[in-house]
Amino acid sequence: MEFRRINGLPPYVFAQINGLKAEARAAGRDIVDFGFGNPDLPSPDIAVEKLSEAAHNPKNHRYSASRGLPNLRLAMATRYKKMWDVDLDPDTEVVTTIGAKEGLTHLMWVLLGPGDTAIVPSPSYPIHLAGPGFAGATVITVPMLDPASSENDPGDDFFDGLVTAWEKATVKPRVIICSFPHNPTSACVDLAFMERLVNFALEHDVIICHDFAYADLGFDGYKPPSIMQVPRAKECCVELYTLTKSFSMAGWRVGFMVGNKEIVAALTKLKSYLDYGTFQPVQIAAIVAMNEAQSYPDELQVIYQARRDTLIDGLNRIGWEVPAPKGSMFIWARIPEQYRDHSSLDFAKYLIAEADVATSPGVGFGDGGDGHVRFALIENELRTQQAIRNLKKALPKLG
Repeated sequence: MEFRRINGLPPYVFAQINGLKAEARAAGRDIVDFGFGNPDLPSPDIAVEKLSEAAHNPKNHRYSASRGLPNLRLAMATRYKKMWDVDLDPDTEVVTTIGAKEGLTHLMWVLLGPGDTAIVPSPSYPIHLAGPGFAGATVITVPMLDPASSENDPGDDFFDGLVTAWEKATVKPRVIICSFPHNPTSACVDLAFMERLVNFALEHDVIICHDFAYADLGFDGYKPPSIMQVPRAKECCVELYTLTKSFSMAGWRVGFMVGNKEIVAALTKLKSYLDYGTFQPVQIAAIVAMNEAQSYPDELQVIYQARRDTLIDGLNRIGWEVPAPKGSMFIWARIPEQYRDHSSLDFAKYLIAEADVATSPGVGFGDGGDGHVRFALIENELRTQQAIRNLKKALPKLG
């Protein structure tokens, strides 16, 4: 049987890792799981309580608005003003999405079609590579280098690659997808980089889609910049923000797209045909989270930074040299030199089999990710220390 849209998707290598984890656990082994970036920390108590209260009101069981409740969009605009001093009109420059993943995928439907091209980093979050393809467009990849493997700033490397890709492209791209702090490499940029990106977009009449999933996860004093802070960004940019990591509300599926009002209106129109929005009690609880638990992302940031430090210190102590990222909830680790005869998939399988440690193989994020594995900071510090002990035994070549 022939299918549309999914035929060009690469094999989902994470499924192989998930299968090995399941087999190991069924055999009674204790797997320390850094594989899937699925936050283990609880959502704000006040949001959970409000969800329960709102769910008991039958009026909230009816269809909601696909663009999001007015007060939810207002809460998002208020947060942008507080965090990045960005003014957003909640009626025209904010639309609620069922998570950032849904928002980005459907955004590609309104921006791209067959014959179009889009620039995407590689490696990258899988939907960034697949989303343009779902719309029938062709992806042009630009290397997102491992921050540890280049003497340059990761933003400089990416921007140079972007310019080269643009100049070589026969069909000039309509969209550039990027995400900083970056998943999976954890590469971070400053506001000056965002200014360069906006200026490039204005000069070349291209749209920037910035996935700001790790907006609140900056470490050691680093504060990730929003592309919307750049003057004139609203002329050519949209940004995706989500409560998934910032408020540890992954399963709630509450995200937003903000920025250019024409693009917001286009996505809003498409979504009016596709869905009736997130369950209304979830939206109401999300309003409460943003308005009444404003410090919660700061509390989570402290926990993630401590986990980062524990994992980085442990890896370096056993001879696996990995630099500490300035943001995101991931550690992007180049496979140690003594084990580089393994592909990233084979090495990830080896770590499960020999160390009872699960990671994500870099190749799952595109060809540019091979040679690396990604650790998600979803295990507490004691479990992380256990993983380090296991890795030390399983990787004797590290010395």
